[in-house]
Amino acid sequence: MAITIVARAVGGLFRCVSTLWGLQEHRFTLVFDAVSSGVVFVANALLFCFSSIRRPRGHHEQIFGIYGHVSATYDQ
Repeated sequence: MAITIVARAVGGLFRCVSTLWGLQEHRFTLVFDAVSSGVVFVANALLFCFSSIRRPRGHHEQIFGIYGHVSATYDQ
């Protein structure tokens, strides 16, 4: 009789702990998904920002132009 009570108490405790563990894993998964989505959003925004910055033309681009032909601005 005492063994049955102890077995039921241990079983109930195991069920409680497993339920709490499952909830904690679910919460961790939700937080991880939210953070990873935020990181992807920020990385895409930075990539778009940096790719839209126009650099001033360098010496090579002044000589050869954008399409490979000699630019009219090169006088030598």
